[in-house]
Parts: sequence; structure tokens; C-alpha cells
Amino acid sequence: MRLAILLALLLSLPLGYAQESFQQTFIFLNPDTLQPVTGIASLLFVDEQGGRITSEYLLGNESRVSFALPTGSWHLMVTVNDRDTNADDYASFRTLEVTGAKDHQIGLLSVGSVSGVVVDSQGKVVEGALVRMQCLGSNEVLRSFEAEAGDLITDEFGSFIIPLVPTRSCRLLGSKTAEVGFLELRLEPGEYLNARLSLNEQKAPVDPPEPVMDYTPLGLIALLFLVLGGGYYFLARKNREPPKVHHVTHKVSRSSKHSPQKTDSKTISLTPKMRAILNTLQDNERRTVEFLLEERGRARFSKVFYKLLIPKTTLSRVIFALESKKIIETRKFGKVRELKLTEWFLSEK
Repeated sequence: MRLAILLALLLSLPLGYAQESFQQTFIFLNPDTLQPVTGIASLLFVDEQGGRITSEYLLGNESRVSFALPTGSWHLMVTVNDRDTNADDYASFRTLEVTGAKDHQIGLLSVGSVSGVVVDSQGKVVEGALVRMQCLGSNEVLRSFEAEAGDLITDEFGSFIIPLVPTRSCRLLGSKTAEVGFLELRLEPGEYLNARLSLNEQKAPVDPPEPVMDYTPLGLIALLFLVLGGGYYFLARKNREPPKVHHVTHKVSRSSKHSPQKTDSKTISLTPKMRAILNTLQDNERRTVEFLLEERGRARFSKVFYKLLIPKTTLSRVIFALESKKIIETRKFGKVRELKLTEWFLSEK
């Protein structure tokens, strides 16, 4: 009898959850252009009890996603990334109250990613330093990103990482005992920045109040004459100047000089030292190093992302960890980011 009752309860659970679930449709928009956002969307739903639901979608031109959620309060974190960039490109945090079927239009904020190291006034790494992100403005959305980043504590290498940083005017604030420091940031969408935050006993500056301009009618008239006169002078001077000749071929040859070079076709053989180091690495770190060995010591970030299928945020953490361990080094050529095994790792000593 007890077994029959228990079986009946187990069979009724899925039905109960299905009755309490409602279809939620999400449309993700760029708030600056009000156009749909395309790319790979990662959704994380967390309920009040800490239960988690994760899902990934490839957003099309309509940027529309439908998802069935049980009734209740949910915290939503969504990130969207373009495969051609080094970090997530858009993100948003929302609280949802699910009481029935509903359509949601969610404006995404463009973001990048920052990792770095904290050093003191002598250039030594600082373990246990407090790092905090602060964005200028009173926007509630910016406050949500600051709260999500929280207060970070640097590890034994003095390193930290903030996966989602708005592409606005922001600061990194660092402190350890009496030493403080700050660093101004303004990222591009999908940009990955490796920062160096110095603690030099300076207090973070306070934003000065914006001056109030009191233009009198006489001042406006004088300003108008000044603008018209300057414009007339500029046009007249431009008409007298001969056209400039741009040497395009010279620019192309200079840019090709600094483009990343391919290594030789010689394959890299594993040494006892390399094997010993690989055995100490975590799974994604080891996979990344092994892939670089197969690629003769270097590869672009995008190629590693495509081949290993490691999420961009996770891959950025992996690369930062390997840089801290002196196993790889990174170089940037414009928007192209190249990973390369270090001479120390490749050497037999």
C-alpha cells in the first residue's frame, strides 16, 4: 500500500509542475538602436530557493526565444556573444514574476570583459587586495552590473577578473590597507582588456559638478557670429588648397609588417617538463595548451574558441590563468588576439 502511494506521488510530480508552468517569450533588443540582437544567447534562471535553469539559443533576426517557466519569482541573467569577438558582447539582469504566459522585451547593455593584476608602488603583486567596479551615472541598469560584479579579492598572483563590464565610463577601484588606486575604463563591445591596477596611495577622484552655463542674449549673438565667421574662413581656405594625394600602397605595406607571422612547420614534441606541467593543469587549461601544441605553438583566440567550444567567459579565465602561470602569452593585432606558448614552457630547462 505504501509503495503504491509513493508511486502515485512520484507520477503526479511532473504533471503538477506542468500545470504551474507558463510560456515566457523573450525578445532581446539593443537599447541604443532598438534593433534585435543576434548571436549565441546564454540564459540563467535562478529561483528564490536557489534552483537553477540554464539554456542556450542561437538568436535569429527576430531575436525571439520562448521558454516554459514554473510560477514564482526568477532572477534572469542573459549574455549574448558574437563569435568574432573575444568576450561577451551584451548582457542584462532582470527579476521576473511568472504568473501566466507573457512576452518580455529586454534591453541588453553592451559589455566587455576585464582581467588584470594589482601591484603596489614598487611594482610587486598584491595578494588580498579589494577590487571594485564603479560606473559613472545613476542608471539602475549600471548599478545592477556593479552589484553582480561585487567586491573581488585578488589571489596569490594579485589577479582578478570581471567577466561583464559595461561599455560606459567606468573605474576599477583597488585598495589594501593604506594603499589605494584607480584605473579609468571604457571598453568596446566584446573587448577583452588585460589591466594593471597600481596602488599608489591616491584617493579616487570625486567627479566635479557640471558647471551651469548662463548665456546672455549678447553672448549668444557673439557666439553665432564666431561660428559663421569660422565656417566661412574654413570653406574659403579649403577651396584654395590643392587636393591631397593619399599613398594607399604605403599604408598597406606598413600594416602588413606588423601582422602576426606564422611559425615554421616544425612540430612540437612533448618533453618531460611539458608533461609534468600538463599534469598540474585543470581540464580546460590542459585542452587549451594541447591545442596550441598541435598548432605549432600559437593560434588566434577565435580559432581556439571554435575548435574547443569553451564559452568565451570561461576561455578568458583559462587564458588569464595560463598567463599567470607563465605558460602562454597574448598579443593583439588590431582586433585580432593571438595566443602563444612561452619560451619558458617550450624550453627543456
